[in-house]
Parts: sequence; structure tokens; C-alpha cells
Amino acid sequence: MASQSAVTAEETAASLRRVTSSVRMWSLLGALIKAIDDRHLTLNEFLGDGAEPSTCGRCSGTGVVMVPSSDVEGSDDDESEDDPLPILAPLGSMALSPAATSTSVAPPPAPGALAVPTVPAVPTVPAVPTVPPVPAAPGAPGVPTVPAPSTPIPGYHSLGPNTPPPEPEAAVFTDASADRFYAVTRGIRVGVFGGWMNTSPYVTAVPAATYSRHRTIAAAYEAYIAAYVRGFVTYI
Repeated sequence: MASQSAVTAEETAASLRRVTSSVRMWSLLGALIKAIDDRHLTLNEFLGDGAEPSTCGRCSGTGVVMVPSSDVEGSDDDESEDDPLPILAPLGSMALSPAATSTSVAPPPAPGALAVPTVPAVPTVPAVPTVPPVPAAPGAPGVPTVPAPSTPIPGYHSLGPNTPPPEPEAAVFTDASADRFYAVTRGIRVGVFGGWMNTSPYVTAVPAATYSRHRTIAAAYEAYIAAYVRGFVTYI
């Protein structure tokens, strides 16, 4: 039986030597043999590490997968959680690095060395041309002071135009108690009189007599001064 097997193997080898193959066929055969050898080496390595081959369920039983044997110790996730944490060294015992110990803290700058903030320059205001002073407008003439009352020339006779009329300072013949004041500039007597009863004898029925009525003695006095300056005051 053994001799028959040996003869068969020799015949097979002889027949293979007589078979002619292309270069591509020989390359494919060499790659297949190498793949078989690599698979055996892989199986041997896994078997030595505690793994055993098992039929692959995804490749319909044509492949082999390596499954760890029951003797292999498994790892537990709780073991890592139970490990005590490393004890931290106290802060006081921590040694400073040479760079930290050799670094010196610069002292704060002196108060005098502080930088003074620059103040923005104030824009120059253009010079305003000087306006010449405006002369003050002449004020209104002040109200003349009414002099004390005088006594008119007695009588009701005519003195005539040749008799000079009294000056304003001597032409007031009443005080400020009258209800109306009259400035007589042409009449038997001329001047400032108070009340119509005291004025009527000098102008009533006197041809060309001229007079004006005022509410205040000052207004009547001003009217007499204006007529006197113009030369309108005269006796009749």
C-alpha cells in the first residue's frame, strides 16, 4: 500500500513536470503557497498566545478566526476605578524650578517716573477784530428841577411888550398841589400857574393870549422853558 502511494506521488510529480504553464500561472501558484505558509505561521503564533482557531460564521465556514481560550485572564473595568489616586505632594514641599527661583520681580516704577498723559492742544481761536467803541447816544435831557413858587406882579393891568418876561427860575407861581397847570407864554402875566381860577384873569378876553394846559407842574415848566428859549414869551 505504501509502495502504491509512493508510485502515485512519483507519477503525479512526473506529470506536473511535463505540464507547461505560463509565467503568470507560476506567479499565482507561488502567491498561493506563500499565503498558505503565512496562515500557518499566524495560527502557530496565536496558539502560543492562548488563542484557538474557530470556524468563521460570516464566511460560510470557509475561514478561520482566532478566539481566546478560556485560560486567558480577562480585564475588569472596575479594577481601574478601585485603584487609589496618587497622593499629591503639599504645596509647600514643591520645589521651585531654577527658572522660577532665579527670576526676580522688578519693583514698581517710582511715582515720579509715571508718564504724564499728553493733553490735546487747544485749537487756537482766531482773533476777533477789535470793534471801535460806539459813542454813547446822548441821553434824554433830564427833567428840570422845578424851582420854588414866586409871587407874580400884582394887578391885572397890561405891562406891555417892552417889559422883559421873567426868567424860568422866577416864572413859577404855584406849587404842585393844583389839579391842572398852565404855561402862559403870551398874556397880561406870563409864567406857570396852577388851576384855571388863578390863570383865567391873565388870558380870558385878552387878544392874542397863548397858553397850554398840563397834568404836572414839571411838564408846564418844560413848556415855558422851550418857549422862553425860542423868544416866544412876551407880555401883552
